Amino acid sequence: MITVGVGLLGTLAVAVAPPLAPPLFRIAGVAIRIADQMVSWLAALPAASVHVVTPSLLELALLYGGLAACLLRGRLRLWLLSGCVLGLVTDARAWALARQAPDTLRITFISVGQGDAALVELPGGRVLVVDGGGLGGRFDVGARVVAPQLWRRKIARADWLALSHADFDHFGGLAFLVEAFAPQALWWNGVPGHGERFAELRDAATAHAVRWREPAGRTWNVNGVILRAFEPWAALGGGDNDRSLVLQLRYGGRAVLFTGDLERGGESALVAQWGATLASDILKVPHHGSRTSSSAALLAAVAPRDAVISCGAGNRFGFPHPSVVAAYAQRGTTLWRTDRDGAVTMVIRADGALHIDSARSAAARDASRGP
Repeated sequence: MITVGVGLLGTLAVAVAPPLAPPLFRIAGVAIRIADQMVSWLAALPAASVHVVTPSLLELALLYGGLAACLLRGRLRLWLLSGCVLGLVTDARAWALARQAPDTLRITFISVGQGDAALVELPGGRVLVVDGGGLGGRFDVGARVVAPQLWRRKIARADWLALSHADFDHFGGLAFLVEAFAPQALWWNGVPGHGERFAELRDAATAHAVRWREPAGRTWNVNGVILRAFEPWAALGGGDNDRSLVLQLRYGGRAVLFTGDLERGGESALVAQWGATLASDILKVPHHGSRTSSSAALLAAVAPRDAVISCGAGNRFGFPHPSVVAAYAQRGTTLWRTDRDGAVTMVIRADGALHIDSARSAAARDASRGP
C-alpha cells in the first residue's frame, strides 16, 4: 500500500513538482526493501511454503463456498457448508479411485521442449517418472513443466525416478522432482554426468536419501505390470547415447518401450541380444527422431503400432529428421510428436484396450496416422 501510493505520488510529482519526485521514490524504495526482507524472513520459517496437488476450478469453488458459508448464519450456513463438504469428499473419493485403479496403466509423454520426460501411473497408484527434461539457462523444467503435470493428476509422491542417461535434456528437471516428490530410488545406467547441474542432482538425492540403483538386467512385477530394464551398452565403446538405459513395460498383452537416446550402434546390440523380446505396441522414438537412430533393425524388432517423438518446436537440430518420419510412415506406424501434439497420454487397460489422447488429439490423430 505504501509503495503504490507513494510511487503514484512520485509519478505525479515528475510532471507537476519535479523536485519532490526523488525523495518520494526513495521512500517507496525503502518500503520495498523492508517488504522484501520481511518476505525473506517469513519464507525461511518451517512449512512457510508447501507444495500441494493442483485444485480444479470445481474444487476451488467448493473450498471458497465453504469459507463463505462460515460467514453466514442459520440454516443457509448449514446447507451451504454441508453441500461444499459433501462435494469435496465426493471429489476426493473419485480421484482416489481413479488414481488407484487396479486395472489401468497410464503413460503421459510430457511436452518438455527439446528433451524427454514421461509420467507412468501404474495400476494401484504407484508412480514412475522416466527422465526429467532440461532446457538451457536456469529455467527449471522440473518445477515449471513436469511437476505441475504430476500435481494436476493429484500426485504428491513419486515412487521411482528413472534416468536413461546423464545428458542435461534428460536429467535437468530431476533435482526438483527429487525434492518435491520424495522418490524411493533413482534408476540409472551408472554412468555419471558432468558439471554443476548434475552435481545439483547428486546433492538433492543425497539430501533426501534417494538411493541410486542400476536395474539393468532386472525384471519385476508391479501390480501386474512387468517392468524390464535392459543393460546399457557401455561395452560398445560408444558415446553416452548408446549407454542409455532401456525400459520396457508389459501390461494387458501390450508393451511400451523406452529407448532413451540410443543410436544405431546401441540399437544393433539391443536387437542382437534380445530380438523378438523387444516387440512393443508403443515405442518412445530413440534420440528425439535423429537420423542416427530408428534403424530398420530396431523398427523390425519392435514393430510398433504407435510411436512418440519427444522434441522441441523448431529445435536447432532439425528433429525429427524427415527420413525418420518417412520410415515410420512406411511401416504404417502412427507417429505422435510433442512439438506438434503436446503431451501424449496412452491408457492401457487390463483387457488390452488402448486409448490414446493428446493436447490436440483430433487434429493430431488425423495428421499423424500413417498410410
